[in-house]
Amino acid sequence: MGLPTIIPEEGKRLIVGIDGLSRSGKTTFAKKLVENQREKAIPVLVLILMTT
Repeated sequence: MGLPTIIPEEGKRLIVGIDGLSRSGKTTFAKKLVENQREKAIPVLVLILMTT
C-alpha cells in the first residue's frame, strides 16, 4: 500500500509533524513521504529538530 498524496488547498501550507520513539521508523516514513510528494511535483521543505 502506497502513501497517500497530500495536497493542501491552493495557496495554503500544510505542516506535518512526525514524532516517535528511537528507531521507530520516523526517518524512513519522512523520506517516503517527501519522495511521494516530489514525484507529484508538490514542493516540500524538510526541517529536522533533534533533542538530546
